[in-house]
Amino acid sequence: MVVDTIGDSGDMLIDISHESLIRHWKALNIWVDEESEAAIQYTRLCEAYIAHTENRKDLLSGREYEISQEWLEKFKPTKTWSTRYNNYFNESTKYLAASGKVYNKEMRNKRRLKRVKKTVLYSFLVLACMGAFYYLTRPITDEKAWEVAITTNTIDGYETYLDSYGKGTHAPIAQDSISSLTYKGDLKAAWLEANALNAVKGYENYLNLAAATRNPDGKILTYSTQARFVETAKKRIDSLKNTVSTTVLDEAEWQKAERKNTVSSYLNYIRNEKVIGEYDMLAAVKIQEIGKTGYLYCGKLEGNQIYDPVFDLIYRSGTEYKEDDMLRTNDIVRALQNRRIYSNPSVTQVSGSLVEQDSIYFVKSINLQANAVFVEIVY
Repeated sequence: MVVDTIGDSGDMLIDISHESLIRHWKALNIWVDEESEAAIQYTRLCEAYIAHTENRKDLLSGREYEISQEWLEKFKPTKTWSTRYNNYFNESTKYLAASGKVYNKEMRNKRRLKRVKKTVLYSFLVLACMGAFYYLTRPITDEKAWEVAITTNTIDGYETYLDSYGKGTHAPIAQDSISSLTYKGDLKAAWLEANALNAVKGYENYLNLAAATRNPDGKILTYSTQARFVETAKKRIDSLKNTVSTTVLDEAEWQKAERKNTVSSYLNYIRNEKVIGEYDMLAAVKIQEIGKTGYLYCGKLEGNQIYDPVFDLIYRSGTEYKEDDMLRTNDIVRALQNRRIYSNPSVTQVSGSLVEQDSIYFVKSINLQANAVFVEIVY
């Protein structure tokens, strides 16, 4: 039995070891299984990368990508660990990140298409309800005016009807009739094509066609059914341009972080709220690859908060948090005080380095002993 102090806290840490404990240690079997599974997943990823370089395989997609990504996030492998098996760690993780970029784009497109389908369905239902309401409440004169319009079947006849019954039962048909009589270009086809492309050029083509479509008097048509899409097209152009600029900024910030290739540059990229964070996972891998690792006692856990903490939580991906919340893997923290860093998990061997007040660190792992919280950081 070995008795030692826990960091600077004054608490005692008792270490008991015995040969019989090792023989019957169930956790050891679990660790062996986890290592074996991690090795299998890593080897598969490397084989896929090699096949890709030889033009025998595309980027990972679907469930194959998801399994590799889940393994990376759960096991959090390092380059040092991977050398047990091969030297393809950097290349295979970049291959996985490139696959993730395409996969995430495809998923965003699928979600966008699903939203569009829902919008079309809801719009159809609303129009159907409005049509039923107008049909039940329409005045008799509405029907008489419509009979006159369809008898003449002219632009003037339909516009006369719409001047009196702009929201009448047959208003949508009157609008379509005007469009069919006067449009030289097919605005509906242009709109459908713009939606299919979902690109700035497609919507601009629709707006140009709408602006050029005029009636025989030289005036832009007032009652076009497609006219309602003009403002929508303008908004989508603005949105797409904003998305493009954000993507360009994201790429530029990532290249800046790679040029510096420091723990600090990658931490700043992850925390940057102005970019979409396409490379957040790769940045976390880079941090662990180039940074130093150390351990220290950082406070006592009370509920979900750390009492008298050494760190403030300043960034957690994808969820809300409080500064004194229990820390998690991949959190980014700021030091509240100067503390010694230890080179072993039991915090008995001083590394010679210090956690400096107000400096930023990456949390690699958490070890909870009773209510004492030990943190492995990368710096």
